[in-house]
Amino acid sequence: MGARTLARRVIGYVLSWMRARRYDLAPPWETRVLVLNYTGGEGNWGCQTTSVGLLSLISKAYGTSAVLTVPIWFAGEQDQYDLPDSPDGWDDYLNDLTETPGFDRFGWADVVIMNGEGTIHEWPDMATRPESYLRLLEIYAASVGYGKPVMAVNQSIDYWSEGFGRWVQAAFKGCDYVSVREPISARKLAALGLEDVEVVPDAAFLTKPADDDAVGSFMDSRGIEPGFVAFFLGETVQDLPPDRLERAAVLASDVTGRPVVFFAGPWGERRLASEVASRLQAPVVGMEAGPEMLVGLLQRSSLVVSGRYHCCIFAALAPAPLLPLTSNTHKIEGVMEMLQYPVRPVELAEDGQDGFECSLKQVWETRDELKAVFERTVPEAVRLTERGYPNVLKGGRPTVDGVVIK
Repeated sequence: MGARTLARRVIGYVLSWMRARRYDLAPPWETRVLVLNYTGGEGNWGCQTTSVGLLSLISKAYGTSAVLTVPIWFAGEQDQYDLPDSPDGWDDYLNDLTETPGFDRFGWADVVIMNGEGTIHEWPDMATRPESYLRLLEIYAASVGYGKPVMAVNQSIDYWSEGFGRWVQAAFKGCDYVSVREPISARKLAALGLEDVEVVPDAAFLTKPADDDAVGSFMDSRGIEPGFVAFFLGETVQDLPPDRLERAAVLASDVTGRPVVFFAGPWGERRLASEVASRLQAPVVGMEAGPEMLVGLLQRSSLVVSGRYHCCIFAALAPAPLLPLTSNTHKIEGVMEMLQYPVRPVELAEDGQDGFECSLKQVWETRDELKAVFERTVPEAVRLTERGYPNVLKGGRPTVDGVVIK
């Protein structure tokens, strides 16, 4: 973990602690909302835009300023947690945590919202990647241990083993409401017997484009001409050798006859994109362009290639023809299914033996038809997002127990 990332997360925890102390004095008529897994402090487009949208919806739903956000947290390999092997050991495990600092936040809250952004999914090793397990334990602690109404929203769910499936099942069955952001996750939960689940699009669908003058100034400052190919990386792309990414970018430029602009998120993406861009003399746009600026830029692109989930949403909002790449879970497949987009995500394989070239040509040749798909389906996704979250957060529908949240 880099020093800058560590500092950002420490600051996030300190601010959350300060907010918690402030809200100890919150007026009794205000609803106290605890948001778990808050991602607004992360240097990541999707994390930022999701959290901004979610907090806006919470404010509209409750009209409250008493919102305590607990930042997203990733364990490092040096961190070891003696987690129980199954939900059978949850109660004993949580009893040992009740005296730890910050655990009383559940008692403070009137309602708890788990922001599942970042995807609650299974990792090969529970010991060194316990994040998903800890999030599920938090859901259980709030709903069962403290008897709080819990809504788990804005998430994708992925698992492959029976063991992790049991964790998901045990945590979510105590929730008053569960929604997922794409239909594949809904089917995954239905297979666990959790059928009272709604598909509500990601809060990122509320992102608006930056104004034209700001977008134009940004493009001028970077030497970006309209009609470019926007090439985002992602979890699976950032680990590729530079030569493979370079070949893909050159192919995209050759097929379209347009220059490529790289869009690089945090961590290793920026290094890889910068290395390849220097070879091709191509611009690189990073986190200095916020989500609104990204949507505005993509409105001026001719094609988008993306292995990042939220950047696929930004392409749909633009709208721009999109070649989606596979990610580390089914989340991109899921949002493409929800939007009725006919192009399946393609793997960008290290050896080049993949369907990238064929899919790229298909998208380019049918770009007008693909853009029309987004023009037809995205407005409904935006409407569902705008109406779905406030309705849920205010308790506009019965919970699984037939009890309406206040």
